Amino acid sequence: MTRPLARDTCPAQPSPAQPSPAQPSPRCGHEGHLCACCAGALLLALLLLAPGTAQAQASDIDLAVSIALTDNVQNPTITVANYGSDDAYHVQVVIEVDGITLDSTLGRPPIGTVDLHPDHSTTTLIWSIPRMPGKGTGYEHELRTASTTTRTIVQYTATVHSRVFLEPEALQHNNHAEVWQIRISSSQTETPDPAYAIEITVDNRFPQSQGSVTFTLVAENLITSGNKGHLSDAQVAVLLPTGLTYSSSSPPTGTSYDSNTGIWTIGDWPQTTATHSLTLTAMLGANAVLNEQCVTAELSANPPEPIDSTEEYNSTADNRTTVCLGKPPDEPVLVSSGKVPWTMYPCVGTTTYPCNTNDTLEAVIITTTKDRGEQIFQPENIVIQVEERPTRVVDGSNLTWLIKEDSTVELSIDNSRMTADWTHWLWKISSVQLPTDGHLSIGPGTTLTFTWVHTGTKAQHPPGGLTTGWDALKTDFTSYVKFTALGTYIVDFTQENTHSTAGNLSDTGRYTFHVGPIAELGVQDAGPNPAVPSSQRAFTIMALNNGPDSAPAAQVTVDLQGATVSQAIASQGSYNNGVWTLGEFPGGAPTLTLITTAPVDTPITATITNTEDYEVCIGSTGTDLDHDNETDCTAVTGASWHTATYYDYNSANNTATVTAQAGTRGAAANIIVEWATQTGASTY
Repeated sequence: MTRPLARDTCPAQPSPAQPSPAQPSPRCGHEGHLCACCAGALLLALLLLAPGTAQAQASDIDLAVSIALTDNVQNPTITVANYGSDDAYHVQVVIEVDGITLDSTLGRPPIGTVDLHPDHSTTTLIWSIPRMPGKGTGYEHELRTASTTTRTIVQYTATVHSRVFLEPEALQHNNHAEVWQIRISSSQTETPDPAYAIEITVDNRFPQSQGSVTFTLVAENLITSGNKGHLSDAQVAVLLPTGLTYSSSSPPTGTSYDSNTGIWTIGDWPQTTATHSLTLTAMLGANAVLNEQCVTAELSANPPEPIDSTEEYNSTADNRTTVCLGKPPDEPVLVSSGKVPWTMYPCVGTTTYPCNTNDTLEAVIITTTKDRGEQIFQPENIVIQVEERPTRVVDGSNLTWLIKEDSTVELSIDNSRMTADWTHWLWKISSVQLPTDGHLSIGPGTTLTFTWVHTGTKAQHPPGGLTTGWDALKTDFTSYVKFTALGTYIVDFTQENTHSTAGNLSDTGRYTFHVGPIAELGVQDAGPNPAVPSSQRAFTIMALNNGPDSAPAAQVTVDLQGATVSQAIASQGSYNNGVWTLGEFPGGAPTLTLITTAPVDTPITATITNTEDYEVCIGSTGTDLDHDNETDCTAVTGASWHTATYYDYNSANNTATVTAQAGTRGAAANIIVEWATQTGASTY
């Protein structure tokens, strides 16, 4: 906050020899001269007004800038405002355009601003505002740009700052704005709505050593109508691992692939072209580890996709993908809740994974994991967490699962791999295994229903009962699985299809759904401990929570099998009589160190569990109530008490053998500290 210079008395400066109270001094600014203190105050004020000087701590300004575009309007409107309580001085808005030039006339600046000029170029404009009052005061300016008769993509950016005061860091999020515009002609414009994705498929996930493997990269423009999906400067960065050596590529007409940089250049991409496809062949190295060979591709373009969009397809998550050679791991894998892509995979005349030497029809799930990219899984290896329904925050972090009809999982059935050789397909539920809490049953008022969307209508699935099934004649559909109770559900299904030469083929699969939190716990041997001296031996146990949810009460039970422990050191929780109590366990890798006299390689076992269930009180309206016990919950009319385990879908890593290991910390060095005696010192 800038204040006027005081022109009354200023305090006298006490001399070092006389620490007496300050006495009044003559008035400053009188008869053409300043006293020393006021001169210092003036100097300080001038420094604060100098460009680039940091903001005074007491000032409160919050500058913001935005850019508004309207379809079929050539020039955008720049708005700058000060939402703070204090005035902002020497405000500058730097406006830049890319893809178009500024109109030489520039236009007239709004009243209250004094300067509007190009910054030595036809693409940058400086808009200066000497003083901008606070409390939402703002100015608008219509930016004038040159006309164009050719299609082009234009980028506008604007950044606002004060040359006097720098804003607090927390308020700088709205100091920059960026928008894109598609110019179709001199009078027609559109605001873009880009959406694009990249996919990779591989012809053989198990190539022989020094054998070839071909990857197919498909870049897809997901907006194929109108002009809002028109892209420019599109390219795909392809990263090959060291174990794969580039052999050849076949880029589509109008695009190019540079094997030195790994860049597949697409360039201008009109909305009339939905996809571009590149095949790339590489050779597997003689000593390459198959499961470590992963190819990554990342698609970028202008305009860039919005990062946070409410539109489902406007997500940058599918602009980068990875596919790995080899078979995915056999242990269960947790997939994102809400959607499960199920694929009917034809295996006639194909022997690469997931097919084998026989003609079959495989039910698989093709999804993307964070560590290995796109992978093909059998449904039995997939765990699906039913989507969380956040209504309120419990204890500041945990969100509740609601027991409602709209707690659903979407099974997105992909039938795109089926060709004209396949005449029809059938999908049916074989059996449903419900949670064993005694509250659920199949029949009237069932708490588990399958529904799907088919030709725009919803119908209960399967019509006529569990084993009747649905014959869809090669038509894709989306099935919505609805849940009305917490717990783990097992659903077995059968798919059938008839091939023109191979005949009728079928496959069975199993889905595992969990309604409620999941905490996948694990324990392992942490190996030699660097905190333990080399003269001692210790068991070091590491606990893991692979999530996605926090375990409320985790503990590790240790079976010492006769070994003795002289000291226990826990990085989290406490250890007593063979039990390591971790308590709330959101994640990380805490360790328990047990100092022992047992010989090296002496084994013990450690087992991790979560000792509390998830509990929630649900009211008659389907919302959760603030009651933390069943008695208080059921006392409310229409309320019910629900519990579910924190599902640990991979029990194979819950128990580990841990062996005694010598510590790796070396002997302590002797350090001597000396100092000279100081006169008058009482202690050191």
